Amino acid sequence: MDTISIDRNDFTEEIYYDILSLASAYAPYEYHEYEKNVKLLLEQNNLLNQEEKDYYKERLKNDIEACYEKDKIGERKMCKYSEETHYRYSDKYCEICIQQNFQKYLIKSENEIIDKFIQACLLESAIPPYIMQCIPIEQFEDIYFFAKGGFSKVYRATWNIGKIESWDDSKQEFIYHGKCNVVLKCLKNSENLGKTFLEEARNHIKIRSNTIVECFGITKLKDNSYALVLNYFHSGNLRDRLQNNFSMRIKDKLLYIQSLCESLYDIHRRDLIHKDLHSGNVLVDKTQCYITDFGFTGPVEDKFSFKLYGILPYLSPELLYGEKHTKASDVYSLGMLIWEIFNQITPFHYRAYDINLAHDICMGARPEITFNIPKNFQNLIQDCLNNDPHKRPNAKEIYNYVNREVIQFFANPNSYDQSSNEKVQKNMNKHILIRELHPLTLCTSQIIDFINSLRFSNLICEEKILTLNANQDSELEYYSDDYDIMKD
Repeated sequence: MDTISIDRNDFTEEIYYDILSLASAYAPYEYHEYEKNVKLLLEQNNLLNQEEKDYYKERLKNDIEACYEKDKIGERKMCKYSEETHYRYSDKYCEICIQQNFQKYLIKSENEIIDKFIQACLLESAIPPYIMQCIPIEQFEDIYFFAKGGFSKVYRATWNIGKIESWDDSKQEFIYHGKCNVVLKCLKNSENLGKTFLEEARNHIKIRSNTIVECFGITKLKDNSYALVLNYFHSGNLRDRLQNNFSMRIKDKLLYIQSLCESLYDIHRRDLIHKDLHSGNVLVDKTQCYITDFGFTGPVEDKFSFKLYGILPYLSPELLYGEKHTKASDVYSLGMLIWEIFNQITPFHYRAYDINLAHDICMGARPEITFNIPKNFQNLIQDCLNNDPHKRPNAKEIYNYVNREVIQFFANPNSYDQSSNEKVQKNMNKHILIRELHPLTLCTSQIIDFINSLRFSNLICEEKILTLNANQDSELEYYSDDYDIMKD
């Protein structure tokens, strides 16, 4: 493909993703309306030719049909491709047919635990690309060490066959993506197949959403350790993207926030909590964000999660006091991420991430609400960062509110909060020299081991904390009306 073709493809992809974002803002999780809106916006677009419009309509149809069958919504119809009587919800996919035919594709591992795990995942999800496989290491080439996390090593590799991309109804067989780059994430001591490793894989199947990083299966490396096979993102993580692109447009930031909010809502509506949400655990592609790293994700009622793990500024005050993770603590992390997207620097980057910062956070310290942040988002961030978890908005309310902001932006992009935006680039340039990280700012997740000391030191501050919470109540009043409008 020549350079002109590549440039044209990038251009049309951006248009398509803008259309998807706007259509999603108008009709989140209403697949029929969403499909109708995307087709209408494609037809109205003057920058795409007819061939490109037809291509994106076909791509849309494939994605929507997978959603119909995955979520079992729409018209129920008899499947004509099976001798056994059963029903389906899609013209293109039949989950029961796929489950029945998957056995001929099933590659068994040398480990009974993994084989049983793969079978259990298949019963839970058999719609491409949400299919868990055991993938022989021989299918990968050019494997090399890529990065190291708190509890894992990450390798990059080329997958010769590629993921299961679709399903051919008439032939009753899978359609594969073909050669592609992937990530092999190997947890420490994964050869023992601990709970964390398998739970991370299973959480991808539980969520079954295109708003999170995809997990294609499990492979066994040459050193007998096991690795999750995940999709590779050329653009990297959100933190690096923000800090290396100071000329980022307000549109890009809004769409990052929209997709990030949708991703967290997808996790929460499955009654799961992420527990380690920060900009290093969010990957980006074009103008979309995808949450990753579900090793510590768990059910709301999980009583066994007693160690605090993460990056300090993204951890809510109640966690620092030793309370359990909740959806509200994820929302606190989301508030920090929204702040970070607009300011393009990690929260409290000028301070050491230590017990002193943790104490100040518990006492109400928050990053400054700068004029980099549009007015319509300033109070949203403050509400997400409320000291009292019961007074934070939930993920659905935030997602609905952000959708309304996206609609407002596309309706009149040149005037969206212009009074604030004119100052942003000047501010970025003016303060470029003081944006360096403090040497004790740790941007990888760590075990926070000073909780007991912090809890004791803050006992004497209980009255002050109650006062802080009372003062924050007034900040919520303006916003409650907006939330009520967007509720079901």
